[in-house]
Amino acid sequence: MSRALLLALAVPLALSACAKKDEPPPCPKVAILGDAARLTKFRPGPGRDVTDVEIEAEMSAFRGECQYKDEGVEVSLAVAVDARRGPGAPERVSDLDWFVAVPVFYPKPEAKAVIKMSVGFPVNVETVRATDEGVTMLLPYRADVQAQDYQIFVGFQLTPEQLEYNRRHGR
Repeated sequence: MSRALLLALAVPLALSACAKKDEPPPCPKVAILGDAARLTKFRPGPGRDVTDVEIEAEMSAFRGECQYKDEGVEVSLAVAVDARRGPGAPERVSDLDWFVAVPVFYPKPEAKAVIKMSVGFPVNVETVRATDEGVTMLLPYRADVQAQDYQIFVGFQLTPEQLEYNRRHGR
């Protein structure tokens, strides 16, 4: 076999080996939990019509990244929320709670974290998109779970009444 042919065969193999080495390992899977993707917060009291709505919010997107470290996979997540200020809102700022959950750790406390987020509405603005600062977590390496097999869920931290409202008024 000629040297030119050997070189021609060797170059693609070397390049494919380099491509696999440089390709980053996959990050854990992240999803917005369907029943917890929306929040309708009513002002205190028995009223539950449109005039009682303080805020309606929908988790519209998230961004994340991961880095492989010696002790595990570090995952950073931030969420984007589309919010509408309702007629029952007493203030121009509303606090929302969202969660990040890793079911493989359930029932341990580290299976879920609740994050507070403030959404502000400038004067004469009733609809905004807000992005949270986010959260960073370290998922340890485990013999029974590969890093890319971890599942991470995000959603609003809802009361039982808010969850039932979402289920009855599915959008």
